This record gives sequence, structure tokens and C-alpha cells, in this order.
Amino acid sequence: MRESDGKPAHEISYQVKEDHVLIKFSGELLWTLNGDLKGFNKLKRSIRRQEEGLDIILDLSSNWGGYTQFFDELYSVIKRKCRGGKCQVTTKVANDRFCNSSCVPLFMVGDIRQAGPKTRFGFHAKTFNGKRVANSGFDDMQSAEDDLRDVGVNEAWIQKNIQMFYLVGDMKALKPPELEGSGIITEIVSE
Repeated sequence: MRESDGKPAHEISYQVKEDHVLIKFSGELLWTLNGDLKGFNKLKRSIRRQEEGLDIILDLSSNWGGYTQFFDELYSVIKRKCRGGKCQVTTKVANDRFCNSSCVPLFMVGDIRQAGPKTRFGFHAKTFNGKRVANSGFDDMQSAEDDLRDVGVNEAWIQKNIQMFYLVGDMKALKPPELEGSGIITEIVSE
């Protein structure tokens, strides 16, 4: 997808710095990954081939969400690269930005998870074939709270906020103070 000036509307940049690799998403990631399979495969190869010991910074400050199987692949590639303490992953979402839907589990890949005080994180029910799980009758489907549990979100926080994982309408957006005790954010930073 291109903007009117000819520049890509959505892109992934991969930059090797002195002691880390910066992966930054611009634009809505769902469309970036679905629209640029070649670029996504190049990103995966770059992560796999990167020098041992280089930490990864994953900047998710693009106001995106949605779901694509590429989220799971990216999560897995990063986790495999850094397993056993080979490198540290920092995920970040800038202040006044929105990390919604599948962005939250991808954000959780970080050992250090940074957000600004006004960053918002969005939660909703999962969908299956375009239907909300809560209304679809697919009782055997893994629920949204199970996905968060799998990536390390605190069980007490999940239970306290269980109703948001079955929202059939709009998404529930929470700021860092409302996420206290969730284990989602490890550092609130001002930029």
C-alpha cells in the first residue's frame, strides 16, 4: 500500500546498531505483514542470522492491531533467537499510541516491556471466521484470556478483568495505571 506521495504507508525497518537491533513498525502492522510477504520473510531471515548477543528492540508504536498468522511467526522467531538468555528483547509502545488486539501478545515477547503513561492497550473477544467467539458457539476455541495467560499475564489481573475478553462490541482500551499488576508493562517511560 502506498500513500499519495509514493512512499509506503506501512513498513518494517530493521536496523543493526552497536549493541542491539531495532525493529520498528510504521503504519498498521496487519496490512504491513499481509501486504509484504517478501519483506516479512526478509525480516525473519535477518533476525535468525543476526549476530549472537545483540539485543532486540521491537518498537510497536504504529497504532495497529488486527490478527494475522505472521504475529505468531514473528513472536516465535524472536523467542527462539533469544532463548536461554542469548539476547534480551525490549518491546515498546510510545506515549499516546495504541497497542490493540494481537499487538498485546506480541508486546509480551519482551523481557522489558516499556510504555508511555498515556499509551493505550486494547482488549476484546477473539473472532473465528469473522464471528466473535462469545457468540459463535465455538466452545472449544482458545479464549483471549488463555492467549494472555500463555504469554505471562498475571492470572489475578485476568480474572479481575475477565469481562473485557468477551466484549462483543467495541474494544476496551486501558492505560498503564489500569494495567497495574497485570505483568503486561514492566516500565512506564516518558519520551
